[in-house]
Amino acid sequence: MKNRKNKDMLVPKLFKKSIVCIVACFIFNSAVHAETVTITGTAYGSRTSTEETVLSDGNFKYINSDHSIWVQEGMPEGYPSMVSGDCRNIGLRSPDFVNLGSSWTCTITDIDGDGFINIGSDIAPDWSGCNYETLAGWGKYAGISQSGNCSYAGNITATDWVLKWIGEFTTPE
Repeated sequence: MKNRKNKDMLVPKLFKKSIVCIVACFIFNSAVHAETVTITGTAYGSRTSTEETVLSDGNFKYINSDHSIWVQEGMPEGYPSMVSGDCRNIGLRSPDFVNLGSSWTCTITDIDGDGFINIGSDIAPDWSGCNYETLAGWGKYAGISQSGNCSYAGNITATDWVLKWIGEFTTPE
């Protein structure tokens, strides 16, 4: 009888230990896959449409659509360093181009058709207070997290521009 009792207690102990082992492996495996890296990037863009309205105070309200090519450095393995962006920018500026507030939404797509949606804003008068974050992603970008700071780097022509950024890119767990 005593031998049977020890045997009966052994099975639940092994079962419990197995469950603990499986859960620990799952947690460790998940932690290994999540990765946060610092990335830098440059977007080379071109305005595809613009709508400006002169307001009664002389300031301009604008809505721009842009297409850009993004070159990113420091991306985790499996994520391309070059992507394409389509953005819609809405803002207010003075007649001498002082930023009075702007915001945008960008849909970014890579060569595989995977991508993400970023939002951002800038309230600094000299266009230096730019920030961004990722709202959602699909394909390999599903579940990623991104945020950082950006800055307007200047115009190439009247409709072509450059934007630079630095931020954190976290892969899903």
